[in-house]
Amino acid sequence: GSLLLDVCSVKMHPCGWLKKYTPEYVDIMGTHPMFGPTTSKFNLNKKEFNIKGKQIVLCPLRIKKDRQERVEKFLKKIGLEVIITTPKEHDFQNAKTLSLVHFLGRSLTRAGIGEQKIYTPGYKDVLKILPHTNNDNWQLFYDMNNFNPYASQVRKKFIRSCLDIEEEITKSGLYNNFNFNRKMISEIDEQVFSLIEKRMKYVRELSTTKKERGLKVVDQKREKDLIGGKIKKFNLSDSFIREIYKLIFKESYKNQK
Repeated sequence: GSLLLDVCSVKMHPCGWLKKYTPEYVDIMGTHPMFGPTTSKFNLNKKEFNIKGKQIVLCPLRIKKDRQERVEKFLKKIGLEVIITTPKEHDFQNAKTLSLVHFLGRSLTRAGIGEQKIYTPGYKDVLKILPHTNNDNWQLFYDMNNFNPYASQVRKKFIRSCLDIEEEITKSGLYNNFNFNRKMISEIDEQVFSLIEKRMKYVRELSTTKKERGLKVVDQKREKDLIGGKIKKFNLSDSFIREIYKLIFKESYKNQK
């Protein structure tokens, strides 16, 4: 006869757990209030939170129709906009609505973007997301990204679009394709070597774990899988990819000694 709800920022995983571990005689429904302490500031005069017009998502999993209607009626009575959807659709949309927005806010803060004397209205609008995205603890930020199966692809698509626009800016500032191509080659070389340097950092960390677990330095199956995967993915000759990896593996072995 009980009704069990969750209020997690992601829905597919927790709703799956509710279904798996809750007895059949208990009604279950996933929920997500699409607001937090920053956007629902407490009104000292009225002794209440400002939640009117804010959204709350409901994901009915196993609940009687009349009970669901009572829940909806109550939520609407206190001023919330009720959205009924599935855990999958919630996570799909929230990969942008929540995960990406928090990713942007954290990235802007880390880049040193903040209040300054000279600004445009657009800049002030951008800064408005910072309080919403930097007040939560890091674990919540990690979880809303790692437990949302769509968040990673949204982040990667956004980062690729940033790089594409950066390339367009570079091209617009040069007078001919020859200079543009040379500049892009130089910049890509910087990125390549920066990534290789970072790769060796993780190789050294992995080496410590291998030693602790008594694993061999060389893993031929993994090497084969890495090479095969890149051959399928990239429009480069097989021999070129193999030669590149041959050099990378050789340097990796040195860093694991």
